[in-house]
Amino acid sequence: MESFRRILRGRRRSVRAPRFIERVDDRGAAKYFHGRTRELAIFESLCHSAMNTGGGAVFVILGPPGAGKTALLHECARQSQQWDRRAVRIRHDALWDSDSLHNSFRRPRWYTRLEEGGFAGPGGWGISGRLRKMSAPDLLQYHIRKSKQCVLLILDEAQTLVRAQQSPVEHTSAVKMLDDIHNGKMDEPVVLLAAGLGHTLEGLERLELSRSGIDDTINLACLDPESTKSVISDWLGKECGAKGDVAYWVDMIAQQSDGWPQHISAYVQRAFKQLKDDKGCLTDDGLARVLQKGYQDKMTFYNSRLGQKVGSRERQLLGLLIACCDWNAEWTKKELESVFPALKQALTYSTEDTVDRMIRREVIGGNGRGGYGIPIPSMDRFLVGHALELNRENSAWLRELVIEVVSALKETKYSLSPERERLILSDRQGDLLAAMTSGRSLPNTP
Repeated sequence: MESFRRILRGRRRSVRAPRFIERVDDRGAAKYFHGRTRELAIFESLCHSAMNTGGGAVFVILGPPGAGKTALLHECARQSQQWDRRAVRIRHDALWDSDSLHNSFRRPRWYTRLEEGGFAGPGGWGISGRLRKMSAPDLLQYHIRKSKQCVLLILDEAQTLVRAQQSPVEHTSAVKMLDDIHNGKMDEPVVLLAAGLGHTLEGLERLELSRSGIDDTINLACLDPESTKSVISDWLGKECGAKGDVAYWVDMIAQQSDGWPQHISAYVQRAFKQLKDDKGCLTDDGLARVLQKGYQDKMTFYNSRLGQKVGSRERQLLGLLIACCDWNAEWTKKELESVFPALKQALTYSTEDTVDRMIRREVIGGNGRGGYGIPIPSMDRFLVGHALELNRENSAWLRELVIEVVSALKETKYSLSPERERLILSDRQGDLLAAMTSGRSLPNTP
């Protein structure tokens, strides 16, 4: 017994408290949430409608990485508590797996149903006889009945449904659960709030939930300028310990972040560290370091989005397509698929899945109206700069590729003007990037 106690004491001494690292977290709930009033209004409208009718609703939030989907989910959950709605966060497999669903409600594991013989206690659990596990839809009905209030099911990273593997029985269970929620077959109002990347709808369609079965879908864009400045101002003044007027810092960071939550978080984190080193003093040198390091973080983020699945030649090609056309043009998927195969000798991978791979990586994002563009702000300029920089010393290869791009564009509604072609191939490449940076579109027609 004494030796056992010594072992326990040794284990206690070996356990050390985790080292605390001060940082600004870019995941989870936003400490200072501003904007998204339209999205929150749609969410509240669906919830009130479900509560008034006793039915259900499915609300899907789409957006590329860094758009603030998770922060919006947390804000919806926070507001739900004010209206006496219970928010439950679920994993994607909770749609068909009873264990995962039950753990989401954080209840004791009394969810087996007595099939024959024995004694049945509260909730259908038994102490003898033959028992079987409840199906996920039946288990959800049980928890809804116990809650006696409107329940908000929150599913983050919903794009994982696209590649999730289910058995035929599990697939049937998930289809039934979504059908029960959408058609209001639960004893209490239920709202499913799902958020994920642009191809999330494919996963829901696999579970036989068509787009007409989804009550509303929104695509997250940038924060508006006022909300962007409010978030940055709150962080600088309340968290970073800035001394003095932060207006100039706020304006400069807001310009560089493009209103994108991921970029805002990167710049604010750099400002947090810089102001901590400078004892809260707002200096010009400090701001320059913040902007420089924040810009480097943006480039790192862009490269991480491209990853190894988008080859260097494909990046250059996409950059040239953006440079050849208006940088904010919305291409259809058919047009993209017609351009890439025409340049197969310039691609690293086969052309069959090039466009789909870029869409899944959210390098190319849909707008919900059939158009595709570059969803992350300033990433188009990054791609153009990447293409022109890598080919600065290989103008012959670039010239040949531009000719192929021009030929491929003839099959689409876009055309390359002689002025644009000369600008791409000349030493005035900086003018092209400057035009894109300032938002001025160069002519596409002669």
